[in-house]
Formats: sequence, structure tokens, C-alpha cells
Amino acid sequence: MLMVNSQKYSEEMKLNKKLKRYIVIILSLMYGSGFSIWLLKNFFQVDQGMGLEPRSQQIWLLRFHGTLSFIVVMLLGYVLRAHIMPNWRLRHKIINGFALSSHFLLILLTLPFLLYSTNENLKTLFEQTHAYLGLLLIITFSVHRIAKK
Repeated sequence: MLMVNSQKYSEEMKLNKKLKRYIVIILSLMYGSGFSIWLLKNFFQVDQGMGLEPRSQQIWLLRFHGTLSFIVVMLLGYVLRAHIMPNWRLRHKIINGFALSSHFLLILLTLPFLLYSTNENLKTLFEQTHAYLGLLLIITFSVHRIAKK
């Protein structure tokens, strides 16, 4: 009986190749846009007479990044149900998966402060936290992928 359940879960927890490809493409676009926003904000601001200001491209990248975030949250919900929960039930690589899931959760928890904070110092703190967590996500994701093999 345990063998049947184990086999059922092992089939459930594998994502098909087409979906994996879409996830990687969307996460790559998300990472690339976030990295570009970080670069523009930290290294490519312009002085137009009233101090340093962001470039006009930054707002379009923020809009693109925000739009992608809706898709990423939906994908995370699907991956949680189809991949993460079955693996946690079987205790497969639970530490590795927990690290990646926690990393995504921390990034998601910074979002309300980015959008609704009225305190500029607090907002700056959460912008930096969100950016650095996002930049480090590639390490956690790579470890997750490498540990799988």
C-alpha cells in the first residue's frame, strides 16, 4: 500500500518539461527586470538640475516586473500544490525545498511595504531588502536545481 502511495506522489511531484520551461522563462524575465531596476536605481541615475533622479526606463521596468509578479504568484500557487506539498509529505529534500520556499516567502512579505509604506526610510529599507533577496534568489534556486541531480 505504501508503495502505491509513494509511486502516486512521485508522479505528482514531477513537473512536466513544458511547464518547467515556462517557469524558468518567467522567472528569468522576473530576475532580469528586477536586476535591471536595481542597476538603474543604483548606478545610472541622472542629474537633471534637481538632484539625482531615476531614468525614464525604470518606471517601465517596474511596471513589467509588477505585471510578471502576478504570473509568478499564480505559478507559485500551482508549484506549491503540485510539487512542494507532495515532496514535503515524503520528506524528499525537505531542507533544500524549505530554503527555496522560505526565500520566495521573504521576498513576497516585503511587497506590502514597498507598495503601501508612507515612511520613506522604511520604504527604502524594504526596497533594499527586496532587491538583495531577489538578487540572492539565483543562488538558492541554483542550489535547488543542482541538489536535484
